[in-house]
Amino acid sequence: MARTDSYDHSFWRDAGRWLGAGILVLLAHAAGAYVIHMAQEDNQPEGTEVAAMVVELVPDLVAPAEERVSEEVQPETTTEQPEEVQPEPEPEPQPEAKAEPQQVQEPEEVIPDVVEAQKPEPKKVEKLKPQKPKPEKVKPKKRKRRRKPVRASAPRVDADNGAKVAASKRGETSASAGVIWAKWTSRLQSHMARNARFLQGKSRNTRGEAHVAFVIDPSGNVLSARIAVSSGDPAVDQLALEAARRASPVPAPPAAIAKARMPITMPLLFK
Repeated sequence: MARTDSYDHSFWRDAGRWLGAGILVLLAHAAGAYVIHMAQEDNQPEGTEVAAMVVELVPDLVAPAEERVSEEVQPETTTEQPEEVQPEPEPEPQPEAKAEPQQVQEPEEVIPDVVEAQKPEPKKVEKLKPQKPKPEKVKPKKRKRRRKPVRASAPRVDADNGAKVAASKRGETSASAGVIWAKWTSRLQSHMARNARFLQGKSRNTRGEAHVAFVIDPSGNVLSARIAVSSGDPAVDQLALEAARRASPVPAPPAAIAKARMPITMPLLFK
């Protein structure tokens, strides 16, 4: 197609040139004839007829141009034979590609942002002003009426301190002190009797009565113990001492009658 377009372009360009040349030749002949005709009219006298001039175109000048134009106008009749188009081979069926197992991405663990807990602001503690204690009113104590001392049965005391304890008890004029002493000695005798019965249960063959002298402190702890009056049977005496030691601590004496060391003598009977 590019060759045909270039050929047509050159053909029309050459044809235009020949046509323009022919026109110029005709104009030149016409101009020459006109000049000659005008010169003849000027030279002839008036009344004479001017013969008509016939101008014949030279066929040789025009013919070659036409021939050349006809030669150039003839297009090339060479036809290109179409090439045989071979059928394309059918594409061979390609084996289906096995689908590869897609790896499933595990979801990423989203770690929440750690928000620091705001520390609570310490509350302002208002200092309380110390209140001055109000002085308590002292109530007047009522005087107790004195009662006559009541003698209570009490355990016998050691020979050394018995007289002193008896004298001090006789000299007490307070009735409350006598009552307190009586109640305490009763509790003490019951406590010692329970221990004696417990020991007698272990040795049923022992019988007799022994007097035990022991010393206690204000808390009722037995500090020491000894046989004040023997029963005549060593086994009974031994049980009496063991009962006194086992009874510690005895019921503590009340503060009204308590002393640092209180010697007490008490009979223990084993039936």
